Amino acid sequence: MQHHPTTTHEFAMRFTSTPRGARLARRLVSHRLHEWGHSYDSTVNETLTVIAA
Repeated sequence: MQHHPTTTHEFAMRFTSTPRGARLARRLVSHRLHEWGHSYDSTVNETLTVIAA
């Protein structure tokens, strides 16, 4: 059995607890995931964007 290394990505930001802050957090999560290889319409991207909301 071949073991493949796992790449871990991490980022942290603070947002205001307002509708605008929530919107910005969702956009940032979606954009970062897309940059990391999870396209905007992927299940991973959609799921984590909803969690960020």
